[in-house]
Amino acid sequence: MLPLPSPPAESMTTLLVVDPNTSRDMTETIRRSATAAAAAIGVQVDAICPAHGPESIEGRFDEIVSAYWT
Repeated sequence: MLPLPSPPAESMTTLLVVDPNTSRDMTETIRRSATAAAAAIGVQVDAICPAHGPESIEGRFDEIVSAYWT
């Protein structure tokens, strides 16, 4: 197995997660999960979601509606 590459001199300190759903509860769940995974390497997580669009993207129609608001 090859060794992992060294991080760049200026390593990332914050990860922005953009949740395309408008459900703030879903975004918070994603943020908590990402924070738990990123904490081990010292990366902070911020998560955002749009104000308009479907609460949950379930199919092609929801994808189209979500794309409209971007």
